[in-house]
Formats: sequence, C-alpha cells, structure tokens
Amino acid sequence: MKPRERILALAFGTLVVGYGGNWLFETALQGPLNQRRGAILREQKKIRGLEARLSEARKAGKELAEWEAQSLPSDVGQARRLYQAWLTELLNRIGLSDLNFSAGTPVNRKGQFTVVSFAVRGRGTLPQLVALLFEFYSADHLHQIQKLDITPNSQESNQLDLSISVEALVLPGADRREQL
Repeated sequence: MKPRERILALAFGTLVVGYGGNWLFETALQGPLNQRRGAILREQKKIRGLEARLSEARKAGKELAEWEAQSLPSDVGQARRLYQAWLTELLNRIGLSDLNFSAGTPVNRKGQFTVVSFAVRGRGTLPQLVALLFEFYSADHLHQIQKLDITPNSQESNQLDLSISVEALVLPGADRREQL
C-alpha cells in the first residue's frame, strides 16, 4: 500500500469511526437522555396543572365556607320562615305601603342548594326604593333581587308601584340554625 492510499484509508477509517461513534453516542446516550428530559418536562407540566387545580379547589373551598356563612339556615322550612320575617320587617321599616307578599315553593337544585323565592308588590317613593336596595344588599345573606319592576303610580305623582322578585339560597352545610 502506498503512503497516499494509507493516508486515505486512515482518513476514511477516522471518518467511519467518527460517524460510528457519533451514531453510537446519539442512539445509546443522547437519545435516551432526550427522552428522559421530555418525560420530565411532561411530568413537570402535569404537576403544574395539578397544583393549579389544587389552588382553585382551595379557593373554591374558601368561597364555599363564606357562602355557607351567608346562607339561610340549612332547614328549608325554618329558613323560609326566618327570611320571610326578615324581608317583611325590612319592607315595613322602609315604609312601603300596599304590601302584597308571597313565597314560592323551594326548589332543590341537584342536591347542592335550595332556592327559596319570594315576590313582593308594594308602593313607595324613590328614596324608599333606594333605602330598600341599600339595606337589602347590605345584609349578609346569600340572596339577590332577580327582577325589579318600577312603574310610576298614576294617582300619586311621587309614588312608584314596585314589583320585586327575590331569591335566597339554602346551602346544606350552612351552620346557621335558628337565626339569619
């Protein structure tokens, strides 16, 4: 073999060993390492997702505890009586006249809570309506006005005919028993 052929054979052998070594490095070491890194990243992403869900669950638990504190008593009959008495007292204290009050049938929503509804008709002035809304939403109950119809009274210029639909919630875990 001539020196030139030996140099070419050595260069070729070096290339084969180099590429072979690189292939061996990529398949035996680098490939599994990259797969492992990818698996670690996927697991870290899952962990972040689970931590986010856990954080949301903790936040929801705190909100539920706050709502249970604001809920009407867990006994629906007692809750209905107490809330009706509270609402009647509020309307009388504000000074609304010609009150017509009716309570709807409690509706259980998938066992998670019960909705107790009330309908009120009455007559009052704009300042009385503002006072009613202020005191209603200042009370720490789990309730809201679903519908409020305001019509000017045709006989008295400063009077308004009011029609109010109210819903209050009863949560099964509410700790209130005998009072609102």
